[in-house]
Amino acid sequence: MLLYRRDNLRYLAKLQTLNLKGDEETAMNRKERMAATLSGQKPDRVPVGMWYHYSPSLSAAQAAVAHFDYVRSVDLDMIKIMYDNLYSLEEPIHQASDWYKIKPQGTNSKYYQKQCDILRRLAEKGAGEYPIWMTMFGAFKFAVMASSDALVMAHCRENPDAVAAGVSAIADSLCEWADGYLQNGADAIFYSAQFGEIGRFTKAEWEKLVRPYDLRVLSVAEQASDKYNILHLCGEPEYQFRVHLDRFADYPGAMINWAIYPNNYEIERGRDLFDRPIFGGLDNHGVMAHGTEDEVEQATRALLDRYGTVNFAIGADCSIESPDCVWRIRKVINTVKDYCK
Repeated sequence: MLLYRRDNLRYLAKLQTLNLKGDEETAMNRKERMAATLSGQKPDRVPVGMWYHYSPSLSAAQAAVAHFDYVRSVDLDMIKIMYDNLYSLEEPIHQASDWYKIKPQGTNSKYYQKQCDILRRLAEKGAGEYPIWMTMFGAFKFAVMASSDALVMAHCRENPDAVAAGVSAIADSLCEWADGYLQNGADAIFYSAQFGEIGRFTKAEWEKLVRPYDLRVLSVAEQASDKYNILHLCGEPEYQFRVHLDRFADYPGAMINWAIYPNNYEIERGRDLFDRPIFGGLDNHGVMAHGTEDEVEQATRALLDRYGTVNFAIGADCSIESPDCVWRIRKVINTVKDYCK
């Protein structure tokens, strides 16, 4: 746990110096509520956040409006930018040695510029009211997005040094992007740490091809003033979303989220493993996709009864399947408000 403790205590110490309304009878704004949760203080109520993906066909202006209208209509406690604008490489990948040709795209990337445009628009709309989290995928995920999972994995077996060189170049770009996002209004990087699935890589392979580049990107927010990471541990469906969670135990992040249900890894165990606030608790493929109104309320109340209202925010294992489930998210929030009165 030394990596997390060394890098993150600086930010948590700053949070604890904020003038928070510690009286649970006094309503906090959303930023105060999240700051209290991240620093181990008691918020007026547990924060709630859930979301779904937006089409890359939306313009930056349309995406910003869609994000903001959703957050306001559901009454979430943060804005998480979820725009799936696909990443591409300037250098085509046909054979393993092509990964040596990858060069950082930097902030000239059209992908980055559109993301930043959405971010600036949302920062103008939600400034001072909402914590704004920019979703970022890891460098290995971007490599897969720009080619294919099958091709990258084949190249990892054939020439892991070449793939590592390409992933490293992508990570350099992501560091520039993370810094730009934080400078343009993001409070945090919501970092989707992937490719630690059970059955994909040995630990040695993962430590060569994935971990160093995750940590490089995560270090940007950790070293920035009054910024932080939210760490989302995610697996791919072909691996049943099951992840070696212990591999990420020392990753820096002020709050941790993982797929509780596919991993059969309860919040109590996660608190012991990660030793920091937990975000999650609801099954995005279960009650949040198929539950009745009563079932959603019961599941939410059960979480609050079991895990309390400190060091905890309610969310789902991963993104919600479709906007048709928004009424369930609204039910979660209303249940939390009633519970924490």
